Amino acid sequence: MKKFFLIALSTVLIGNINGQLLTENFSYTAGQAITANGWTAHSAGGTNAITVTSPGLTYTGHPGSGVGNAVTMTTSGEDDNRTFTSTNSGSVYFSFLVNLSAAQTAGDYFIGLFQNSSIFPVRIYAKSNGAGGFTFGVGKGSSTAVYESSARSFGTTYFIVAKYTFNTVNTTDDVVDLWVDPALGGVETPATIANVTGTSTDATSITAVYLRQGAATNAPTQQVDAILAGTTWAVVTPGAATPALSLTALPAFGNVCINTSAGPNSFTITGSNLTTADVTVAALAGYTYSTTAGGTYTTTLNITQPGGTLNQQVFVRFDPLAVQSYNGNIAVAGGGVTIPVNAAASGAGVNTIPSLTTGTATAITQVSATLAGTITANGCTPVTAYGIEYSTVSGFPNGSGTQVASTNIAGGNYTSGVTGLASGTTYYYKAYATNGGGTGYGTEQSFTTATPNPTISTTPLPAFGNICINTTAGPNSFTISGANLTTADVTVGPLAGFTYSTTAGGTYTTSLTLTQPGGTYLQEIFVRFSPTVVQSYSGDIAVGGGGVAASVIVPASGAGVNTAASVTTGSASAITQTSATAAGSITAIGCSAVTAYGIEYSTTNNFPLGSGTQVAS
Repeated sequence: MKKFFLIALSTVLIGNINGQLLTENFSYTAGQAITANGWTAHSAGGTNAITVTSPGLTYTGHPGSGVGNAVTMTTSGEDDNRTFTSTNSGSVYFSFLVNLSAAQTAGDYFIGLFQNSSIFPVRIYAKSNGAGGFTFGVGKGSSTAVYESSARSFGTTYFIVAKYTFNTVNTTDDVVDLWVDPALGGVETPATIANVTGTSTDATSITAVYLRQGAATNAPTQQVDAILAGTTWAVVTPGAATPALSLTALPAFGNVCINTSAGPNSFTITGSNLTTADVTVAALAGYTYSTTAGGTYTTTLNITQPGGTLNQQVFVRFDPLAVQSYNGNIAVAGGGVTIPVNAAASGAGVNTIPSLTTGTATAITQVSATLAGTITANGCTPVTAYGIEYSTVSGFPNGSGTQVASTNIAGGNYTSGVTGLASGTTYYYKAYATNGGGTGYGTEQSFTTATPNPTISTTPLPAFGNICINTTAGPNSFTISGANLTTADVTVGPLAGFTYSTTAGGTYTTSLTLTQPGGTYLQEIFVRFSPTVVQSYSGDIAVGGGGVAASVIVPASGAGVNTAASVTTGSASAITQTSATAAGSITAIGCSAVTAYGIEYSTTNNFPLGSGTQVAS
C-alpha cells in the first residue's frame, strides 16, 4: 500500500506543481523525532518531542491515505514547524488528516500556518462539546476562535482544509476559512467556518506549517497525517488517483506453423492506483497466457492483486490451428480501470511448403544426367516426396514437367538420375519436395545433353574392271550417309583415274566439295573411270568432312588395258603338195582398230607366236 500511494501522490504533485508548497506524509522510520526529518522545534524543544508513529491515517479517496506514517501529538510538549516557500499575497491553503482521541472543554489550537515563532496566522482548534464528542474551530492569529456547530466523533479520521487570504485594505482585513471533510478533487465549496477575521494584526507572510502541543488542561490529543500546502484549492484537495493500467509491447510472433506452439513471448502489465478487483486478460483466438514462462497456459487470466500498484509479466503462447492471420488485441482490464487497455498481438498461422535449392547437373551423356537438389527447409510438415522435375521448355510451370523421384537424401542433399533423354538437347530442371502444405520448387537450372560424334558411312562402289585406256567407263555410284554432322563441307576424292558428280549426267570433277546443313545427310555420288595408261587404278576414294574425325574409304577397282584383237584359227582346205588354203576369223577387235590380218605358219609344232611365216590376207 505504501508504494502505491507514493506513486499516486507524485502523479498529483507533478500535475499541480506550480501551486505546490509542501507535501508531508511522514514517510520516516517509526519512533524517529520529526526534527530529525526536516522539522524544526520552535518551542519547548525536546519536551514530549513529536515522533513518527505507524501506521498512517487512512481516508477514503485521499491520495495520501495510508501513505507513509503519521505523528501522534500529546500535550505540554515541543512545538515544531516545517517551512516552505514564503508567500505574501493571494491565498495560502493547507490540508491534513486528523484523528482525535481526546479534547478539553476550554479547547486549544494544535496545528496551523506559521509566519515565525511568535506569529501564527492560522490556528486550528478542537474542544470537547461536553456530550462525548468535539468540535473544530479556527482563528486568525491571536483573535478569538470561531467553532463549528457540528459535533465530531473521537476515533474518526477527518479531512481538514484551511485557507488564509491576504487582503490589502488595512492591516487587519485578512480572512481565514475552515472546511471539514470537503469533497476531494472538486472545486472550492462554501467553508464550514467562513470569513473568520479578528483584531489580530495580519500576517506579512506565511512560511511554514506548525504542530503545537498545548497545555494539558486545554489541548487535544490527536494523530496528524498527510499535510499539504499550496496556493490553490486543487493542490490541497486532490482527488483519488484514477486507476490506470499500461502495457509493454508484445513482440510479434510472425508466421508460425499450424498445429504448433510458439513462444512464450511476453508483455508486462503496470498498474497504479488500482482497486483490489482482479486484473483480467481476455481471450484472443490462437493465444494462451500464463504468469510464469513454464506455467499452465489458459485462454484467459484472472490476476489477483492487493490494489495499488501492479507489475506483472504475462507470458503468451501462440497456437495457430488454421492458415490465417491471428492479429488482434488482447484486452487487459480490471483493478478499477473503466476502459480496457490492449496488447496488440501479431501472428499468422501458416502451412509452409519446403524450401529448396536446385543443384548442378553432372554425369551428362547423350541420353542421361544426374541432377542435384537441396532441401533447405522442410516447411511446416514432414517431407513426403522429393526429386527433380524437368522439361524441354524454358520457364515451364511448376508441376508441368516430368518428375523423377529420389530416395537418397543425406543432410538435405539428394540427386535424381534422369534417363531416356535426347542427345544434343537443352533440358530445364528444378528441385522439388512435397509436404502436407504442398510442393516447393527450387529455381530453374538447365543442362544440354552430349551431342553424338559425327559419322559417315557409304555403300560399295561397283568395280569397273578392265577398261581400255583413253576411254571412260561408268558412271557407277555409291551413296554417302551422314549422321550428327557439323555444317562443315563433305569432301570426296581425289583418286587418279576417277571423276565424280552428284548427278549421273552432270559435270564430273576429280574431287567434290559438298555443302550440307549438318545433322543427317544422304547423297549419291556418281563415278566415272578414265584410264590413260595400261595399269591398275584400284585404290581408295576418301570421303571426309562434316566434322568426322577420319575420312571414310570407298574402295575403287579398275584397270587400264590396251587389248589386241582376238582371232580363231579355222581349218585348212584345198590342200596340194605345195599349197593349201588356211582359214581364220576375228572374234574381237580389241582396244583399237585392226590394221592387218592373215595366217602365220611354220613347220614347228607350237611355234612361238610371231616366229612363223605370216601370209597377209
